[in-house]
Amino acid sequence: MKNKFCNIAALIVASLFIIKILVASDAALAASKDLQSLAQSLVGLPYDEARPIVLENSWQPFENPAADDLSFVARAMFEEGYVEVGVCSPVGDAPCKFYFHGPAGRYLEVMTSGEIPHVTQAKVLTAEEFDEIRALMWGE
Repeated sequence: MKNKFCNIAALIVASLFIIKILVASDAALAASKDLQSLAQSLVGLPYDEARPIVLENSWQPFENPAADDLSFVARAMFEEGYVEVGVCSPVGDAPCKFYFHGPAGRYLEVMTSGEIPHVTQAKVLTAEEFDEIRALMWGE
């Protein structure tokens, strides 16, 4: 009888552990979808309207560690207070990339284009994906 009770108790504990893992996985999946949804909602907005939305959703600007090396377009953005500017092309529609760090160790890459920059793409990056970008852009 004692062994049956121990087996039942062990089964209950194991079941609760599995339920906890499944609930955590569902929560992580929902959070990931929410982050992607936020990223997609930025597309088409002028950057000066999109940025406050990003900040209101718990993202923080990732300050460019190589600000002294920025081209004139990116430097102008940096000096306007957009410290998250990563890079801007000085030709064409002057596309730029901006970076934020935020929830669950994720990063947000926001790409803009145009004389008055509008968001053309935004995507959530994992820490590993952002590490690759950091290595390429800033040699970190």
